[in-house]
Amino acid sequence: MVATLPPTIRENAQAMREFAVIWKVLIPLLTIAALMTTRFHASNFTAGGGFAPYGFHGVFAALPLGVIFAEAGFEMCIQVGGEAKNPQKNIPRAVILSLIICRLIYLLLEVTFVGALNPAQLLHGWANPIGGVQNFGPYATLATAAGLGWLTTLLLIDAVISPAGAGLVYIGTSSRLSYALGRNGYFPPAISRISKRGVPFTSIIISFVAGMLFFLPFPSWSGLVELATSALVFMYALAPLALGGLRREDPGRHRPYRLPAAGVLSPLAFIFANLLVYFAGFSTVLWLEVLIVLGFIAFAIYQFRLPAARRTVIDPRAALWVLPWLAGLLILSWQGRYNGSPPTVFGVTLLATNHLPNWWDLAAIAAFSLVIYYWAVHSTLPHQRVSAAVEQVETEASVELEKSLV
Repeated sequence: MVATLPPTIRENAQAMREFAVIWKVLIPLLTIAALMTTRFHASNFTAGGGFAPYGFHGVFAALPLGVIFAEAGFEMCIQVGGEAKNPQKNIPRAVILSLIICRLIYLLLEVTFVGALNPAQLLHGWANPIGGVQNFGPYATLATAAGLGWLTTLLLIDAVISPAGAGLVYIGTSSRLSYALGRNGYFPPAISRISKRGVPFTSIIISFVAGMLFFLPFPSWSGLVELATSALVFMYALAPLALGGLRREDPGRHRPYRLPAAGVLSPLAFIFANLLVYFAGFSTVLWLEVLIVLGFIAFAIYQFRLPAARRTVIDPRAALWVLPWLAGLLILSWQGRYNGSPPTVFGVTLLATNHLPNWWDLAAIAAFSLVIYYWAVHSTLPHQRVSAAVEQVETEASVELEKSLV
């Protein structure tokens, strides 16, 4: 998918992206500098039960509540990497730099947040560290308490600009995924239709509508973030499986970027992805797998309605590991200690049973992940079929590029 936008539109889009980047970095840095210089209490780090009063359990539980979601922007560097110059160097640089910059800013923001709290609110623990009702967010509340009205105004403006910028980026990248599904024959070809300027309007509309529908079943922002984070991690989990399978069945092919130590990093990445899904909690895993099943049903219905010659050829042996993977994650989450936002079905609240002891649950997830990883990698399609599929994709991409340049 190569955009052929007129120069004026490209320049305006580039200017908007640059403004969004500068704004999204400048406002957090201003917040850090302003609160640290006007209202910072170092004693807060040992108050209310001391540092990390909930231990590693609290750290793990916080990961899917926004920590991973906040740093998921590195994904965009990869999804739009098809148009990158020198991807061997530029994609790793973009991913690593984005992670480092985001990590530093968010760590400084958290240090600033803890230091800017009123020590009197921490006398009885961290259940309500700000106190009162925060109608405009925690940082805006802290800025108001510090007498920084100008910062409060900027943060309220930022509450509109930053999410809007993130939403535009996510719509752009998610529309690429639905575009690819249509182009590869998994869903109707109309999804992958692009305009004369290279814009996939249908995919963008589908992504926007689907994103709005996700607001309906979730009563809180945390519940929505947990599901979105878990969905992202599920997608990430497939990448090391694909890498391991391709390295096994198509090792000699030239690659613009070749990951070093893939034999070690791929299974580790799969383990960490499953751990993050587990930390999201049983209810989140349940919701997510319900949506996955609905997606499979929609896919099956579409394929069944196609003529036999146009149906996507699926090798059941190569996909046999998927059902045990999904079922195993659900069972382990149910037996674990993380609940997420528990749903109520027919008057019964679905909760994790907490049968797996602390730390042993992580060991169980790791062992289960390794079993699924090597099962999936050794179930990869034979070399001839993998090579033919890769060559077909490369040929279609070349044809599409030639059409876009005409």
